[in-house]
Amino acid sequence: MSLSKDASNKLDYRLVRRKRGDAVDGFQHYFNLSKSLGRLQTRFDAYLMKNDQVALSSEWNRFKFDVAYGSKWFIPGYRYQQDRNAVRSQFDDRVVSTAMNFSEHTFYLKNADTLKTTYGIDYQLREDRLPINGMLLDNNQSETWNAFFRTNFDDNNRLSLLFTYRNLENLNESGIDRNDETIMGRVDWVGSFFDRIVRSELNYNLSNSRELRREFIFIQVPTGQGTHTWRDDNGDGIQDLNEFYLAINPDEKNYAKIFVPTDTFEEAFNTIISYRFNLNFPRAWNNEAGIKKVISHFSNTTAWSLNSKITDDDLGSRLLPTNVPDSLVLGLNESVRSTLFFNRSNTKFGADIGIAQIQNKQLLLNGFERRANRDIRTHFRWNLNRSLNLDVNYIDGNRSNASDVLVPRNYQIEQTTFQPSLSWQPFRTIRITGKLSQKDKRNVLFEGAGETATLRELELSMRYAKAAKTTLSSGFRFINIDFQGTENTPTGYELLEALRPGQNLTWNINWQQKLGKGLQLVLRYDGRKSADSRAVHLGRVQVSALF
Repeated sequence: MSLSKDASNKLDYRLVRRKRGDAVDGFQHYFNLSKSLGRLQTRFDAYLMKNDQVALSSEWNRFKFDVAYGSKWFIPGYRYQQDRNAVRSQFDDRVVSTAMNFSEHTFYLKNADTLKTTYGIDYQLREDRLPINGMLLDNNQSETWNAFFRTNFDDNNRLSLLFTYRNLENLNESGIDRNDETIMGRVDWVGSFFDRIVRSELNYNLSNSRELRREFIFIQVPTGQGTHTWRDDNGDGIQDLNEFYLAINPDEKNYAKIFVPTDTFEEAFNTIISYRFNLNFPRAWNNEAGIKKVISHFSNTTAWSLNSKITDDDLGSRLLPTNVPDSLVLGLNESVRSTLFFNRSNTKFGADIGIAQIQNKQLLLNGFERRANRDIRTHFRWNLNRSLNLDVNYIDGNRSNASDVLVPRNYQIEQTTFQPSLSWQPFRTIRITGKLSQKDKRNVLFEGAGETATLRELELSMRYAKAAKTTLSSGFRFINIDFQGTENTPTGYELLEALRPGQNLTWNINWQQKLGKGLQLVLRYDGRKSADSRAVHLGRVQVSALF
C-alpha cells in the first residue's frame, strides 16, 4: 500500500509473507512515514521480521523516529533508534545469538546541509544487550558527544573538523575494565595558495588506543617467495631468531616472517598525522627576466607521516608526539621525505637534493624492537647528446637497529655512497648502462669496534623492449669487498650486504613475453659467485592469464 499527498507527506507500507507448504512460517513488514507541519519535520521508519525454522526462530525489530525543526542556521532535533534482533531455540526458548540489540536516544543541533559552512553537535545515550546464559541482558551503557565543522573557504581551500568523546560503562565488568573513556578527533585540510604555486594537504587523527604485544616466527616457504633467510651463524643447526635476516639475494628468500598476536594489550594514546607539501612555480616564469626566471627552475615535494602510540598523558605530547621520551613510546612509524629539484622536467640537465628518514618501533612480548634509516641524497643528470646520459649520485646514510630481545642484532652503521653511471641508447628499443659505485660503511655503535666495509662495484646492464610485446633485460655485477670484522653476525650481514669478503659476481636475465591476448610468460634467472664459495643458480618461470 502506498499513499502520497505531496512531496513532504508520504506513507509507504509493505508486507511480505513466507510460506512453507500451506503454512506461513515467516513475514516481513516495512513501514515508512514522512510528515511536515510547517517547519516541523518528522520521519518514522520501521522493519519487523519473524522467521521460524525447524530448530531456531529469529525476530528482528528495527525502529527509527526523527523529529526536527527546520531553519537556515539552527536545526534542533531528536532521534530515537531501536534495533532488536534475537535468535532463539525452538526447544527451550533460550537466546542463542544476536546480530544487534540496542536502543539509542540522540539530541542534536546543526545547520542546513546546503550551506557553504556546516556545523553540528549531538549527544547520544545508548544501551546494548548481549545473550548471557540464554537470556538477553544489559551489557553496556554509553554517553557520546559528537561535534563537526566543515567549510569551503574558496575553491582551493577546504577544512573539516570532527570531535568525539565517549564514556562507556561495561555493566558486567569490575575494576579498571568497567569504564572506558575514548576521545577522538580528526582534522582534514586541503589548500593551495598563490595561484596554486603552493599546495598542501593535512590529515590529523587523535584517539585512545591499545597496543598489542606480539611475537613473531619464521616459516619456510618455496625459494624466492619469502622475505627472509636463515644463516646458521653459530653452526649449531638450531634456528635462533637472531639468525634470520631480511634477504637480499633472490635465492635466499625462503622464509616468511609471521607475527603471532598475544592476549596482552597496553593502553595508549594514538596520534596519526599525514602532511604533503608541493611547490611548483609557473612554467611561464621561465620566459621572464630577473628573480622569476631563476626560481622557476626550482620545485619541492615533501611528505611526512607519523603513527605514534604513547603512554604520556600530557596533552601537548598527545597533540604532537614528536619529542616524547622513548620509555613512553609503545609504537612508532614515522617517515619523512623531502626533495628539492632543479630543472625537474628539463630533458637536458637536472639536479636534486633530498632527505629520506624512516623510523619504526614495535612492541613485542619481551620488549621493543627499533629500526631507523636516514639518507641524504644528491643527484644530477646530464644528457650529453641524444643517446648518451650521465647520472651521478652521492648518498650519506645511516642504518641502525636496536632490540631488547635480540641484543646481538644491535648496530648503527654510517655509510657514504658515490655512484656515477653512463647510459647509451643507440635505438629506441635498446639501452645499455655502465655503473661504478663505492660504498664506505662503518659500525659506530661501540667505540673501537673496528667493523668496516668498503664495497667497490662495477655493473653492466642491458634492456631491450619492443612495444609491450617483448622485454629482455640482463645485468652483471662485479663487487670487491674489503672487510674488517666478524662475518657471521647481523652487523657483518648488513655491512657485506649478504655477500662475502673479497671478489663477488652476480648476474641475472629477465625475459617477459606476451604470448597472446591476456597471456604472458615471464622467465627469470639469477646467479651469484662469491670468493671461496660455489656458484648459486636460481631460475623461475611464471605464466599469467588475464580474463
